[in-house]
Amino acid sequence: GRNGSLTVALGDNEGPFHLDIEIDADLVQLPPVLARAVSDQVFLRELDLVQIIEGRANGRLVLDNSSGETQTAVEVNEWDLKGSYQRFPFSLKLDGGCLLYKGPTLSVRSLNGHIGQSKVNNVSGSFDWSRGPVLDLASSNTSRVLVDELFPWLKTLPGAMKRLPNIRALTGTLWVDSFAFKGDLTRPDSWEFLLNGRTKDLVVDSDQLPDTLRIKSGAFVASPETLQIVDFDLSCADATLTASGKIIEPVFDPKSLDFSFHGTIGPEAGDWVADLIHMPTDLRVRHPVSTQAMRLTWNRNAPVRVSGSCNLAGGPELSIELERGPEELCAKRLTITDEESNAVLALCISSDAIEFGFKGDLGAETIKRLFHKDLRLSGSLEGDVSGRIASSHLAGLTADGTLTVRDLCYTPARGVPVRVESAVMDAKGDILQVKTAAIRLQETPYDLKGNVVLTGGELQLDLDLSASDIDWDSLRSSLASWETETDDREKTATSGESFLGMPVRGTVRVHAGQFTSGDTTWKPF
Repeated sequence: GRNGSLTVALGDNEGPFHLDIEIDADLVQLPPVLARAVSDQVFLRELDLVQIIEGRANGRLVLDNSSGETQTAVEVNEWDLKGSYQRFPFSLKLDGGCLLYKGPTLSVRSLNGHIGQSKVNNVSGSFDWSRGPVLDLASSNTSRVLVDELFPWLKTLPGAMKRLPNIRALTGTLWVDSFAFKGDLTRPDSWEFLLNGRTKDLVVDSDQLPDTLRIKSGAFVASPETLQIVDFDLSCADATLTASGKIIEPVFDPKSLDFSFHGTIGPEAGDWVADLIHMPTDLRVRHPVSTQAMRLTWNRNAPVRVSGSCNLAGGPELSIELERGPEELCAKRLTITDEESNAVLALCISSDAIEFGFKGDLGAETIKRLFHKDLRLSGSLEGDVSGRIASSHLAGLTADGTLTVRDLCYTPARGVPVRVESAVMDAKGDILQVKTAAIRLQETPYDLKGNVVLTGGELQLDLDLSASDIDWDSLRSSLASWETETDDREKTATSGESFLGMPVRGTVRVHAGQFTSGDTTWKPF
């Protein structure tokens, strides 16, 4: 040291002692010097975690025991060091302007350097071991964080596996334009922070995703209370999207999320989303899907909601409001629009019932272009109808409204297809009035009108069936081919005819130019 002053008592061990001296120090020697000069046990425990490989500092050292206990203060104007601090598994290479050590606090201004492969610029803050150790840092200059190094360390912190259980790996770079951090290093749940920055080639590997999630770029603002992202350019499997939104309480126990996104979703990603919300296979749309403006929201103990508009590849434009709860999948509103169709549908599927609604005009070609696989039911629909059906049985169907059908073809899982060339029907409760229906079954045309009542678990018929030529054996065989295998089939058969597992009662008045049953033909009938 040099340029200093010394006050010391002569002949009296209890006299004052004061040293104020300019130093040019080898920082490798600093920890043992501080260990002799400082009695604070918390500080000494933290000092044991420090290893300085090399470094120098220019400043002033002050030792004073005027209060009866030696007080140490160090003020450094220029310094640099290489070393490590065991609470962080990274090498340290730091330099800075002013560094002040006094009492239980170490303060720094204009700190620059590398922590591992991450780089910090113009950082100011303090390290207070009287309450912690508590670290308080801030910077308004851009720093670079290498996530490849940071994430493995974060997963070792207490409770991290509970918060990051499904992320196997996280790599890439964060450019932090400004940040503030304060917290006890031994208690991650006490950390307070605010980061503003951008992502660069971030890669997420999670067992909950269909493939690696890649985030090419985007901006973010992060705190313990909120994570907000802006224009995240991301891809996963065959989906490419731009997303913005926020998560409330993202670190410990997310409370809600609200995201908007647009882009393209291919078949692989589309099937993953459909599986995630348990979408029935027959109701999955064709891919790729191009989204213009979609919104995804979720609140704790509330359904996941998806809304917005999209276009299907070679298909119609859709506008959708979808909710997925633990017991229910509900498309509250699905608007389908193209040059042929303009219709609004609603469909809610729960464990005990299916509720549905339809209004507008939906063409056969639109339906073909809408779903990813051919349905067993196809044709054109026009009308305004809503209803409910018990999931366990068709006999629970109730409906209200009017429906016109054109060129409808029903192909059962097994059995003979039936084609409805045209039909006009009114529904009121459990009564279906068939005003007119032109049906073709095994190439035989029929005209049908009358009422069908679904009540008491059975079909009650009051119908008029007309045809030029009816082969009863053929007709009965076609209807029987739709019968489902049920435990009650034998019982149903002994008590009368059945259709789709339901007993059939009532009257069918037959009008035919010719009626054949077995070897007998009535002409006219």
